[in-house]
Amino acid sequence: MSIVQEQAVEMIGLLPDDRVEVIIEVMKGFMKPITDINEQPKKTRIGIAKGKFVVPDDIDESNEEIAEMFGVNG
Repeated sequence: MSIVQEQAVEMIGLLPDDRVEVIIEVMKGFMKPITDINEQPKKTRIGIAKGKFVVPDDIDESNEEIAEMFGVNG
């Protein structure tokens, strides 16, 4: 145990039980739950933004204009 951990345990040990319970609840909020090593993390599904954006039929329609903005053409 590190010095900081020892100091924290010592300080918490001096507190009344109701205060310790509050500290434990706060700590739980900051700790990541331990998961089974075989459990796969949840992944964002493909298509989560489906229907939220309009994609034009021809995405290359403005290529010349964009190139000019970046000084690529003339």
